[in-house]
Amino acid sequence: MIYNEHEAWHVSNRVFWRTLSLAVTVGREMASTPEENAWVEALSSFDEEKAGTYSPDVEDTELFPSSAQAVFWSNVLFDVARQLHERTLGQLSNADEKVEAIWAAYDLGLILMRAASRA
Repeated sequence: MIYNEHEAWHVSNRVFWRTLSLAVTVGREMASTPEENAWVEALSSFDEEKAGTYSPDVEDTELFPSSAQAVFWSNVLFDVARQLHERTLGQLSNADEKVEAIWAAYDLGLILMRAASRA
């Protein structure tokens, strides 16, 4: 679960790690500055350290500490959702899994965008 004082992103372990993994993949493509590349590597390291174990409860500012970083990842997640919809990303086996993946990426993107606007 990723949360802040206003809302939370509750998803299964599988959806949590798949969404972060897809975000890292697309983030690498979208990063255009050294700072953005560092954010991608930080999320990738988090993913590598904890992936496959459980869906940790983390405050959004632990993974995305600045407003600029939250906006970057929000845009990345919106692009993940778009690419999943267009079938240019991911190998999802059925329609239910595809809808779940699109929703998860888009929903987390919205949470981060709202968090950045409150900062």
